[in-house]
Amino acid sequence: MIKALRIFGLIGMAIALSLIAGGSPSCGEEPLLSIELQPETSVYDVRMPLGALGRVQGRVDVAYRASHAMVDVSDGIVTIDDVLESLQGAGVGGIAVKIAMPEVVRCREEDKWTSIVRRLSGWRWGLEVEASGKGAGKLVAPSSISPADERVALRFEGPAGDRSVVYLKVRWSQPIIVAAHDLKRGTIIALEDLLVDVVALSRNCRYPSSPDEVLGSTLNRDLKRAEALTVDDFKRLPLVERGTIVRLVYKAGGLVVETVGKALEDGFKGEGVKVRNERTKKVIVGIVAGDGFVLVEGG
Repeated sequence: MIKALRIFGLIGMAIALSLIAGGSPSCGEEPLLSIELQPETSVYDVRMPLGALGRVQGRVDVAYRASHAMVDVSDGIVTIDDVLESLQGAGVGGIAVKIAMPEVVRCREEDKWTSIVRRLSGWRWGLEVEASGKGAGKLVAPSSISPADERVALRFEGPAGDRSVVYLKVRWSQPIIVAAHDLKRGTIIALEDLLVDVVALSRNCRYPSSPDEVLGSTLNRDLKRAEALTVDDFKRLPLVERGTIVRLVYKAGGLVVETVGKALEDGFKGEGVKVRNERTKKVIVGIVAGDGFVLVEGG
């Protein structure tokens, strides 16, 4: 069940402090998640990630799930109920949420040039495209576009062999992990150190794909508040270290057996690691599930 207090203020914007099933935030608690949608948004499919429809901000764990929540836009509009339903479907629960949006957000199809960029790049997040020139005939180049390319030339060829070029200026954006406050080099990154916000992509940067990739790692440099993290900004720490004794848990069907093993290599969360069962002396490969904890499923 979803409860929502809706307050309608100036220029038809709605502010909703919503309690998602799974718990109740205390009175006066600062919302962990903030969502803002404009009166109109462009769409490219009948189901859209919430983070592609508007701005999603908040604590990294909940905002990451919220930005990937899928919203049904097949009827051409988005309501606050649609947003809350998508959050519930993404497992966002037991928190205070601030939502700023009109009673109804109108959806429109993307323009021709944005649609071409999205098709050639496979990009699912924010795009702003400015075009100059007129293209006529068949698009002959490029065959693909790399996300974060700021300048793109689309080349067309007409039936009579006449050629034309349309020059595009592209701005790419997506929900990205950023620093919640100033952070010093050497900091072991914790949940309270990170937020998610919509950020413009930089061509030469690679960004972490999920909070799990960052949490528990060590920061390689100082970061300012709201600065985006790249994969070069942190060093992951192994949860399983070579030569240490680990909990080795076998799961098959409803059967669970726990024993001890010795790690034969370093292992990071969610990745495979070689472990020797200290009872049978057999070497197996399990998945690092936690600090000093290796899981073997099936078989």
